[in-house]
Amino acid sequence: MPDRIRDLYFAYENNYGDYEKIFKLTGMHMITELATKFTAYQFFNEKQKIAEDMRLHLNDYFSKHLFATVESLQIQEDDLPEAFTTTILTAATSKQNITKMSKTMAAKIVEFQTARQIAEAQANVTIQQAIGDQHRIMQNGRADAAIIEAYVEAELTAYGKIHTELGLSGEDLINYIWYDTLGGGGVSADTQSDKDVEMLVGVNPSAYISK
Repeated sequence: MPDRIRDLYFAYENNYGDYEKIFKLTGMHMITELATKFTAYQFFNEKQKIAEDMRLHLNDYFSKHLFATVESLQIQEDDLPEAFTTTILTAATSKQNITKMSKTMAAKIVEFQTARQIAEAQANVTIQQAIGDQHRIMQNGRADAAIIEAYVEAELTAYGKIHTELGLSGEDLINYIWYDTLGGGGVSADTQSDKDVEMLVGVNPSAYISK
């Protein structure tokens, strides 16, 4: 402290440079005493925090009794037991491995959750597609059934009129239906076709040959 140099001189400067020895011995004593308040583990992991704590204590004492301030303090070297240092390094390595594995596990969990969501989505797509196919098949089946039903109903109506109006029944009606079918008649016949129809009366239907 520039304004306290006179006080410093009269208090500690009996011989040239005595105040420097006082500073050094006081600092060594205080730092040694303060060091006992911290564990080796703290010295290994919190060196900067410890250095700042020591600086504050030294600055407080030096300001009050030695007419000086302590602006900075650094712990440049410490002498910890080798076994402790080795153990701490091993623990730190293990901690890093644990952290690494934890992150890997978290990543795998996300990966598996994503895969499960994709699988569920694909399963839903498959199910919906199957339901769609089912509806399509059923609709086609119903349509085909309706067509067949309408066709059969029309055939029944047509041949019913033949039965009524021509007086055909029994084997005669069956033969008529057979020859009519062979000649392209009936409800499903192509009305636009110019094909000639030939009918042989009295011939067994199974012996009919079309040329």
